[in-house]
Amino acid sequence: MPVKLYISARNLKNLDTFSKSDPYCTVFEKGKGKNDWFRIGRTETIDNNLNPDFKRAIDIDFYFEKKQ
Repeated sequence: MPVKLYISARNLKNLDTFSKSDPYCTVFEKGKGKNDWFRIGRTETIDNNLNPDFKRAIDIDFYFEKKQ
């Protein structure tokens, strides 16, 4: 069943020198192999914000009653 994942963050560390950080989030899904990871989505970049509420949802498949 597809679900939309909305992501936000609070109190991120400021890693920019002359302004606030420009955060984004990348979501990966673990594959069957020990080191297999697959990118399933990425949020937009929000300029100069240490408490971002990302608008772009990431669509993921979720199977209820199944260990994931």
